[in-house]
Amino acid sequence: AGAASRRRNGGNITSSALNRQFGKRRRDRGSSLKARTQRRFVTKFQPTKVFRFQRGLEDVPTPPFVVKYSRKILGGSVLGVSDEEGYVTLINTRKSEGKGVMVKWEAHENSIFDIVWVDDDVQIATASGDQTVRVWDLEYQRLLHMFAGHGGSVKSVDGKQGNSRIFATGSRDGNVCIWDTRLKTTSESKEQSTFSHVAPVLMMQNVHTVQQTKTTRRPLLKNPKGNSQQSVTSVLFLNNGNTLATSGAADGMVKLWDLRKYSSESPSELISLSPTSSVLHAKSERKYGISSLALSGDGTKLLASSVDNRIHCYDLFGTRTRFPKSYEGHVNGSFYVKVTFSPDDNFILSGSSDNHVYIWEASKPEKSPVVLNGHEGEVSGVDWCKTDFSTFSSCADDGTVRVWSIQSESSESKLDQNVVRRRLFQSPLNQGPRGSRTIRRMRQPHINEIWSPPGRPSQSSQYTQSSNNLSG
Repeated sequence: AGAASRRRNGGNITSSALNRQFGKRRRDRGSSLKARTQRRFVTKFQPTKVFRFQRGLEDVPTPPFVVKYSRKILGGSVLGVSDEEGYVTLINTRKSEGKGVMVKWEAHENSIFDIVWVDDDVQIATASGDQTVRVWDLEYQRLLHMFAGHGGSVKSVDGKQGNSRIFATGSRDGNVCIWDTRLKTTSESKEQSTFSHVAPVLMMQNVHTVQQTKTTRRPLLKNPKGNSQQSVTSVLFLNNGNTLATSGAADGMVKLWDLRKYSSESPSELISLSPTSSVLHAKSERKYGISSLALSGDGTKLLASSVDNRIHCYDLFGTRTRFPKSYEGHVNGSFYVKVTFSPDDNFILSGSSDNHVYIWEASKPEKSPVVLNGHEGEVSGVDWCKTDFSTFSSCADDGTVRVWSIQSESSESKLDQNVVRRRLFQSPLNQGPRGSRTIRRMRQPHINEIWSPPGRPSQSSQYTQSSNNLSG
């Protein structure tokens, strides 16, 4: 009787499994008054700073692919940017265009499709088209580890929360790899630095392969290195660290994997999610790929940006896991378009192929999004500052990174920009732990502020910048 009642009431087996995996859902105690006040100011975002990326001395834009804010250094105001030329650039978004670039270096000789901050922002990991992932020490831009094992471009990388040695990667070869920097195979010295080669401790093959149908004329060839047509577009550790979310380019699926129970002999995901779950197995229905995943700050909601021009929000602990909320209005014409939450999880931010930035109110998917103009090319990477609601950044094919801030209507407004930041949007992360980093001023050009880990002497002579491919 109990089972029949659950079926009649639309009981969700998925949410029960996730509740066992993570624990029961926490209630949202956010202030509705604060949310209404925030909505009034979201429409006032304006691009206040523009950083231009160019190829060498040529006046040819270099598209940046990813922008991601730090969590701790300089109060979370440092923006990491990766581009098509294989460079990583760190920008202090509190500085002007001419003084904001802190450091830039060539991390790969191929495009960098994803980056992730590691170990309290002391390191950064880069995923590249050269089929490798590299972990860098940010103070000296020194290579620490190199991950090699994929047979295609690495499209996504994520680090396990609470353990800076564990990483997950997804690639165009259709495989997902888990890495542990403590299990290095060999060491190599290059340019007066020593780094370790790391092999995957777990390889999950063909995790988003589309099942063949009887109408298939030509069978797919078995390839031990994976299938480039079944690309893994995004990997993301969930809050417990034992569950990994992955998305595919061909099957349009989001899968959750329990890494503690995964077996290569009998691989089986914990849960499979689909934006079109009601017609998931209908052979006549086209499956749209997923370009990006994003997890809310409280770990209860998962965003999946699909190339069917919709963003789907899965409630990991409720009935919305099977039937997600959907947000429409933007254009997702490539697998470069990213999506993310605001710091308080009340808003959703996305790039778009129509050159605009879009913001939705998370609790009201039926409402039209706020559309922000400024870019002149497809907007790919977006990220909201984790310590300041009134600031986010975006990058586009026009070769620019734009920093957006909330602007007051006039200087005589009752709530100017600084008051808005203090009263409404200040995050607890803004305060940060005391003594976590030491900020030093330097006189070298374009390197305005650097940090030194506790107990490590600063070596400013080794902290250099390459500026061949960036201007402004």
